[in-house]
Amino acid sequence: MPDKSSLINNAFRIFSMADPILIVDEIMAIANDADAYDGEGTNYDLDGNPIDVQLHWSITQEEKDRYSRVLVSIIDMTARRKRERSLEVISAVSAAVRTAKTRVEMMDVISDQITRLFNADAWAAVLITDDKKYYVVDYATGLWEKLTGITLDADDPIYTTFFPDAMPVIVNRDDHISTRVNLEDDFAYIDRVVCPLIAEDQVLGAMLIGRKTSLVDIDIDLVHSLSNIFAVALYRTNLLEKTRLYADHMTAISTLGRRLSQTLNLEEVYDYLAKGVLQIFPTIKSVYVTSFDSVTQYQTCEYAIVNNKKLDVSTYPPVQLAPPGMGTISEVAYTRQPLIVDEFSEYIRGLMRKHNPNMNMDDIQSSVIIPLIVKDEFLGVLQVLSDKPHYFTQMDVDLLFPLASTGAIAIKNSRLFTETQEQLKRLATLHTVDTAISSSLELKVTLNILANELAAIPGFLAINVLLYDTTRQLLEFSVSRGFAISGENPTSIRLGEGLAGKAALEGKVITCHDIDKECVSIIKPGELVKDEFRGYAAVPMINKGQIKGVLEVYFADRKYQEDEWIEFLETLAGQVSIAIDNNLLVQQLQRSNLELTLAYDSTLEGWSKALDLRDRETEGHSRRVTELTVRLAEALGLMDQDLVNIRRGSLLHDIGKMGIPDSILLKEGPLTPEEWVIMRKHPVYAFEMLSPITYLSKSLDIPYCHHEHWDGRGYPRGLKEEQIPLAARIFAIADVYDSLVSDRPYRKAWTKEKALQQIREESGTHLDSRIVDVFLHMMGQ
Repeated sequence: MPDKSSLINNAFRIFSMADPILIVDEIMAIANDADAYDGEGTNYDLDGNPIDVQLHWSITQEEKDRYSRVLVSIIDMTARRKRERSLEVISAVSAAVRTAKTRVEMMDVISDQITRLFNADAWAAVLITDDKKYYVVDYATGLWEKLTGITLDADDPIYTTFFPDAMPVIVNRDDHISTRVNLEDDFAYIDRVVCPLIAEDQVLGAMLIGRKTSLVDIDIDLVHSLSNIFAVALYRTNLLEKTRLYADHMTAISTLGRRLSQTLNLEEVYDYLAKGVLQIFPTIKSVYVTSFDSVTQYQTCEYAIVNNKKLDVSTYPPVQLAPPGMGTISEVAYTRQPLIVDEFSEYIRGLMRKHNPNMNMDDIQSSVIIPLIVKDEFLGVLQVLSDKPHYFTQMDVDLLFPLASTGAIAIKNSRLFTETQEQLKRLATLHTVDTAISSSLELKVTLNILANELAAIPGFLAINVLLYDTTRQLLEFSVSRGFAISGENPTSIRLGEGLAGKAALEGKVITCHDIDKECVSIIKPGELVKDEFRGYAAVPMINKGQIKGVLEVYFADRKYQEDEWIEFLETLAGQVSIAIDNNLLVQQLQRSNLELTLAYDSTLEGWSKALDLRDRETEGHSRRVTELTVRLAEALGLMDQDLVNIRRGSLLHDIGKMGIPDSILLKEGPLTPEEWVIMRKHPVYAFEMLSPITYLSKSLDIPYCHHEHWDGRGYPRGLKEEQIPLAARIFAIADVYDSLVSDRPYRKAWTKEKALQQIREESGTHLDSRIVDVFLHMMGQ
């Protein structure tokens, strides 16, 4: 019968090298006289490989330390323990993954769990882009951390390494890897396990585990299970993030739509549109809005924001649209379809530098371009650029498209509003100039109003109005606005000289842009800020086929050279040319009228001299009394035409004496009562002679009423006080004074003092006392 010593020796022989803990525990049971034992531990199989075992023995003791029966059972538990450990790991990983709130957190959890579980030196997740065109090393740790962000084409030979089949594959360090990208040596020269990530029958990518030591002992089934957990979690996280992102984007689009509906300011529309894009893509580098002119086939950068900084695009020149297939924007313009540019070619980079000279192409790798279309009208493009290649996907296009559509409608509405406002401004300007032409015969006034109205239009930097001198055959500078004062500027130019002279000579509008050397050359130093100058137009002013001058306008925006603005300027030029013609006609009429007036006045003076010659007693009297009457009228505040009428009336005050017989008019002695009756009819004769002459109708007051007295005792009608016309009251004082200080056949001339004293005495009876006071003051009394 075996004794206790032999049992202990057998236990040592079976377990001592495999599991010291298990042998110590078993020997202690034997030493303590236990009749049975159950334990678990490690042992070696026949090939010397460690295995998990379950040990059971029972003994029957016949006498002290001697046993009649010993039953031993050793069961291989390796497979079971492996399954249990796998379940524990899977459970732990699953629990950890569930706590992750984002894809990045989930990646951290998976990387940490697998690195510790398999004692890995590197771990990576390679994911397929939504469009299935590329594979991106989305996350990498350990020796592979530098590979993060590498993008591989779908047809890269390394595809066979990443995605060999649906099961994990061990790739030894000695296996050659074909690829078009430069991988780190640490990737190529360590053992790898590559396991596809598949969920819902979709291949999402691959999980890779790398270790410097051999991976032959790795549990492929466990790796497969973990990759499935990872794939499902990744699939759900992607769905959750896409759903959340989609909701955020829809909120952004809704907010943008609300903001855009509240403004008609084009600059605000561009700003809101760019901010909406930045809200959807917070990591992008640049947003550009480019407009397109379907008539000129030019594209113009209207708005740009780079690194959250708005750029001044006013210096960006318009660029001719490239032919189909020769540019990114041109492709969108011709196809009207969005375009994703994964990586820019050098040719495209060159086109973009030409379009936007200040763009740093080193920071630009990929782009998405969305057309801005309203009712089949192509307005331009919304261009979003990233500093990462292959950044944009079809999902980004789907998000940007409604944003661009909303923005396009707002841009169209804003343009329509701006065009309406500009049209109203043009109409208002035309109306103002029309009013000036119809209400003023002064050409200078009309030209100044024209220049002021044009200078008030935003974007009109400067204005020149040149008038054509037909005698000298030169264009003379007449009115200008917006230029610095310079004594060096010419005052006239010849026909055909410069752009203005060319417009006058050819009789058509001449325009040019700031990019045209001939256009830039017209700006003299100090006249304009060259950086603000964008264009120029010279519009000939023509009426009835005859050149009248040229209207020059310098623009700060090229849009003012579009058809509607040029037509507006042509209309203004036409109006002004008519005004110039009208002014010439008025000048001719005024000259003719002046000549006729001088002829009339000369005739009146001739009549007056003839009367003086007939009436020897009053020779020179008409001229003297006329001058004195006009002086007194001026002292009373009368002006202009009133003075003219008073002068004419004064000259003709005795015209009625032409109807008095010489026997009475030239009689040397006193007149009889009968003769006085005839003599006192000369005012009536004057009225009858002059009233049919319209030209003298307003000069009748003096010839007809100069013998009326303030107290009503005058003739021919016995008028008194204010009934007597003012001109007649003024003349009466001058007539009395001149009569008193002049020699007459029947008396000598009075002195000035005596005559003025007589005037004082007749104040209030014969003469108007108020006018007498003014006369006395005028005469120094």
